[in-house]
Amino acid sequence: MSGIELALDKPKIVTGQVSRTPVQLENSREALLEELQGHAPGNVVIWMMQGIVWGTWDGAALSFVDDTEVLADYWLEIRVFNENEELHLRRCGSQLTGRWLKDEGAEASEYVDAIARLWGSREEADSKLQLADHLRKLCLDLPVQDDMTATYYGLVTRNYIGTSPVTHQAGYRDYRFVRIAPADVKEG
Repeated sequence: MSGIELALDKPKIVTGQVSRTPVQLENSREALLEELQGHAPGNVVIWMMQGIVWGTWDGAALSFVDDTEVLADYWLEIRVFNENEELHLRRCGSQLTGRWLKDEGAEASEYVDAIARLWGSREEADSKLQLADHLRKLCLDLPVQDDMTATYYGLVTRNYIGTSPVTHQAGYRDYRFVRIAPADVKEG
């Protein structure tokens, strides 16, 4: 039995530029849509009190994989992400607070990309990517991806390296979601 790969190819430190912009807005669908205007399409994940819902941002509107009603009153955390940027918001009372993190800007940065496999294997499903783990009785519906031929899928994260001003130790200072990707383990 082979192990699950936790990195894309061999982990490597990449140097680039980054910008981080604080965001605070009203906890409403309208405020979220206004904040997303002008940003590139990507995937969306919303943690709500009763579950997690995945969807897409097409540059003009949000759409969700499940028929679940996605009411702002139940939002706890939101991530809207693509290859170049992520909006990460958390509920704080009646507000959503967080940041835009973009791979462009004036701040020099180093990062490492990694993949964490999601539970379950691909099932046949119309207009969505469905992962199921029948032994655990888990099912996860994800947005359709470019490559729908893999058995397993994972979430690619970009982990930004920084140094603590207090301890001077290096570690991950922030991370963002990048994409959903095939995560089949290759033998050899």
